[in-house]
Amino acid sequence: MCDRHGDAATLVVDACQARITSTAINDYLARGAIVFVTGSKFMGGPPFSGFALVPAALALRTPPLPEGLATIFRRAEWPAGWPGAGALPDSVNIGLLLRLEASLFELERFQELDDAHVWRVIHAFHAAVRAEIVDKMPARRVAPYPPGDVAEADSHPVEMRTLSTLDLSALKRGGASFEDAQAWHKAMALAGVRVGQPVKCVRLSDGRWGATLRIGLAMGQVVDRADLSDEDLAGAFAADMAAIREALVAAAA
Repeated sequence: MCDRHGDAATLVVDACQARITSTAINDYLARGAIVFVTGSKFMGGPPFSGFALVPAALALRTPPLPEGLATIFRRAEWPAGWPGAGALPDSVNIGLLLRLEASLFELERFQELDDAHVWRVIHAFHAAVRAEIVDKMPARRVAPYPPGDVAEADSHPVEMRTLSTLDLSALKRGGASFEDAQAWHKAMALAGVRVGQPVKCVRLSDGRWGATLRIGLAMGQVVDRADLSDEDLAGAFAADMAAIREALVAAAA
């Protein structure tokens, strides 16, 4: 696409969960793509703390900001010298700044870990999901690749493996629906157990969207558990997944 369209098109990569490696981000930026990231998903920071990583070459040739953005942005939210930023209100969004600082704090802690520590925690996470939920409930893990293309998973960034999507349609006779999962998600949250929201990725035999929920790790959890012994690491995740299973059973009753 870059070769075909050149400067007539701009590529934007939606990496908003931040489940992407630094190497992949650098590769996208080198190809001239803008990368969107948020601090509230994998980073584990407060919500509404998104930002865009823009290739330097693209920033140099960008046109001035439209005047209408002055009703949305403040000058301090844009890099110094960005074309047209001088027309924005000369003030600071303190709330956004604090949210970003909290997210970047978690990112900096995570970046200090070596790959071996990260992989160890992620493997323990996956093992607990299977042992405490998949093996003890009528649930299955939704594969993050097309049917029959198992090899594709090996090319996924390690951060992508910090999210597990569960098909829970078998929890209800006739097939639990997407709407059922939405109700369960809300009930679990009210009970103090927070998991990822349902996604439309499983079809029931009658064509309806099936029930799914997602369980994900955050950077802070990886960091906090990186130095645990194998036994303590497995025990901590087993307790987490057991709590999720019990809350899900109660919500679906």
